Amino acid sequence: MGTTLHLIPGSEGSECARTVTLQNVHYNSKRPFILAIISLVLFFGWIPNGWTQTQTFTSSGQFTVPAGVTSITVECWGGGGAGGGATGNPAGGGGGAGGAYARKVLTVIPGTTYTVTVGGAATGDNGSGNNGNPSWFGTLTTVYAQGGQGGGSASSNNSSASGGTGSSSSSIGDVTFKGGNGGTGSNGNSAGGGGESAGASSDGNNGGVTTGGSGLADGGNGGNGGSTFGNGSSGGDGSAPGGGGGGGRAGNNSNKSGGDGARGQVVVTWVCPTYSLTGTSATDLTCRFNPSTVSLTGTPASLPAGTYTVTYNLSAPNSSTGNTATMTVTTAGSGTFTTSNLNNAGNTTLTITSLASAGCNNSLSSNNTDVITVANNTTPSTPGTISGDGSICIYDLTGNVFSISAVSGATSYTWTVPNGWTITDGQGTTSVTVTAAGAASSGSITVTADNACGASSPRSLSVSVNNDNNIGFGATSTDALSICQGASGNSISGGNPSGSQTFSWEVSTTGASGPFSTAVGSTNSQNYNISSTYYNSAGTYYFRRIVSGGNACDGPSDVVTLTVISDTPTFTACPGNITTGTDNGVCSAIVAYNVTASNGTLTYAFTGATTASGSGTGSGSTFDKGVTNVTVTATGNCGSATCSFTVTVEDDENPVLTCPASITVSNDIGVCGAVVN
Repeated sequence: MGTTLHLIPGSEGSECARTVTLQNVHYNSKRPFILAIISLVLFFGWIPNGWTQTQTFTSSGQFTVPAGVTSITVECWGGGGAGGGATGNPAGGGGGAGGAYARKVLTVIPGTTYTVTVGGAATGDNGSGNNGNPSWFGTLTTVYAQGGQGGGSASSNNSSASGGTGSSSSSIGDVTFKGGNGGTGSNGNSAGGGGESAGASSDGNNGGVTTGGSGLADGGNGGNGGSTFGNGSSGGDGSAPGGGGGGGRAGNNSNKSGGDGARGQVVVTWVCPTYSLTGTSATDLTCRFNPSTVSLTGTPASLPAGTYTVTYNLSAPNSSTGNTATMTVTTAGSGTFTTSNLNNAGNTTLTITSLASAGCNNSLSSNNTDVITVANNTTPSTPGTISGDGSICIYDLTGNVFSISAVSGATSYTWTVPNGWTITDGQGTTSVTVTAAGAASSGSITVTADNACGASSPRSLSVSVNNDNNIGFGATSTDALSICQGASGNSISGGNPSGSQTFSWEVSTTGASGPFSTAVGSTNSQNYNISSTYYNSAGTYYFRRIVSGGNACDGPSDVVTLTVISDTPTFTACPGNITTGTDNGVCSAIVAYNVTASNGTLTYAFTGATTASGSGTGSGSTFDKGVTNVTVTATGNCGSATCSFTVTVEDDENPVLTCPASITVSNDIGVCGAVVN
């Protein structure tokens, strides 16, 4: 059964009563109820400046330390062992042992969250009982209560199965107790009862023959063994926390399972401080539809560091009750939180009704109010439609203007443009000048109306760069094209814009600024085939294209300059055939001559007695004896010309004979003569 005890806290400002629930506390009918109360008071003590709180875990979870709490008491009950099964005829299984108990006082840090692990039930079956599952707090080495041992199984006729043995040998705590042993089955006549779990002040009671262990106010009873009558029955389940399961008893050839060992339990006990305030201050609001920032102050003891849930009420004209907000106190004695939005103008009274941190909660009645003055101001309304061309020609990216009408109550405006675009003028006003990015750039231009209360919802206009081609449109310098006089088949290409449009071509012979007239041969075409009127007459012509079609790139293009050039070279000096004698002592001669042309690049080629080629005229080259053909070529942009002549080198030098003086020599030996060198 569960018993509820009301404790009256011992300080002003705390709740009128606190409730502590003792989970699964079982009483013998012969024990006065007052014993439970006496044990509770002796265990917890009387705290004049706070009150004791408990949190009972019947399944695994987490425990967060409240603000101001630095010490907790943790109690763990291990799960009970399952009873042993019975498969003989007759046979009685042993009872499972009760779970152990461990208690420890821990020093903790406020706001820390600990893992709580509660051992689940151990399931009984026809074999040996499963061991009970342990329970622990934090880690396996912090506070730990082991589970009870499972009962033995009875697998043959008239067998006696042993009960599980209660133990606390592996438990960890300042105080530990073991669970009661499971009862032993008796020669098939009866099954053992489950052991009782340990309690806060003693070991659990052992299970008997058929009867489960019991008697402690805070221990889970062991389950009874299976029925001794007729066909027998499965063992009874242990009671939480940690009661061992009873053994099964088979009275015929039908198998009987042992009872389940009960789950464990973890109970955390702590003393809550008394949270109170020395002051409450809330900021006034210059604008409706905004929250107020509330500052709470207290002493370091009455408002310790930690995380709180603040519960507050608001009076008319912003009436609401039971509002909550989270407040983190970093430095003990002061913290802030924000209220919900206050939408109505006027004076609103804020009342802090309670402060709670994890398992501690205080109602407040003093130093807990303030008046918030809410002025009748709001953020501006959304701006109206943005005017401006959303389709911008790629050749006209600068100087694009977008604007809105003024918004009532706005003191400034914030414009945004797509990535790569730039606001060159007007930010903060109702009109901006924008330079768009290049091709394939698109996005939205947005604007908000702003004042001290904030920004309005944005107004947007989709914008994109129109890539409709129109030669040179928007270029910073004119395009240029040069052709040779008389060269037919040339054209000026303007590209083909998307959509439907018409074209016309205009020409000026005086300059890029006009005046312009319709070009000879102009047609409704994106390209213009240059008329013979222009390519047959050297000079400079200025063409532009006119596009009409209702898109961003409509209008005249920038100017394309056409230069018709006549630069076929002519020779201004070309010598006749040259004849010269060889230079003294050699069979060649260095020959210079004068060749000049009106324009173009000069090259030469020698054939005949002398072969050579290169840049220039070749004047000053060495020519071999004989006839050499000389060709000089002048090459220009629009043609070439040649100058040809011969250079003849003749041998006109007379022979020269040199005679030695008279020579007198003697005959060689033995002959009538001599060899003379």
